[in-house]
Amino acid sequence: MDAPPPTDLAQQRYACLSRQPLHALVFVAPFLLFFHISLAWTPDVLMARHHLAEALRFFGATHPLLPAFAVVAVLLCQQIIERARWRLRPVVIGLMTVESIAWAVPLVALLHLVGRLSATTVPNDSIFMKLVISAGAGIYEEFLFRLVLMGLTLLLFVDILELPKKYVAPIMLVAAAVAFSLYHPQVWADGTLFKSRLLWGPFIFRALAGLYLGGLFLLRGFGVVVGAHTFYNVYVVLALS
Repeated sequence: MDAPPPTDLAQQRYACLSRQPLHALVFVAPFLLFFHISLAWTPDVLMARHHLAEALRFFGATHPLLPAFAVVAVLLCQQIIERARWRLRPVVIGLMTVESIAWAVPLVALLHLVGRLSATTVPNDSIFMKLVISAGAGIYEEFLFRLVLMGLTLLLFVDILELPKKYVAPIMLVAAAVAFSLYHPQVWADGTLFKSRLLWGPFIFRALAGLYLGGLFLLRGFGVVVGAHTFYNVYVVLALS
């Protein structure tokens, strides 16, 4: 009988498998399904999904489920391009859940450390609707700002233009974090994007959160960063409602 692999080797295997697009897709699928099925009972107020839908509409695609299909298609294309094995390990999905909750803890700590600065508020909606928005934001904001924005930046400047990643990555992290913060209506005085006075406290808090999530994306991949973002959102809903 073969001896079990050393612990460090097992950990490396999990670290690799959890970054694979197939495991990321299976991990985020319940959040994606929960969000879109719940739209039958709640209004669709998620900006990130609307803006993704508008971008797809520019190319003539108008089906309401196309944003979800876009997330699935991108991950499947990554799986094919990377030539990763099409073997799903359920234990990896379970461990990704635990890891995502653990990675959400520093965001919660940041919220409490700079809570007054951030002026975090929760809309006066039902708990169910807030949870729906939490799941949708975790998926679609990470899809736009991490998987698409940061992924395309690395592809262009590192893979195509062959610039050193050690220089590109820090600039990309800061730029994506600033864009992520400015994207939120909460950083603007009247909630209108780019058309009113900037609130520096909420802006700084969300920029720091964007830096953290961007670094987590580079370190642990799309699935885990979606999980961390979503579980943080759920905490905010349950703790501040």
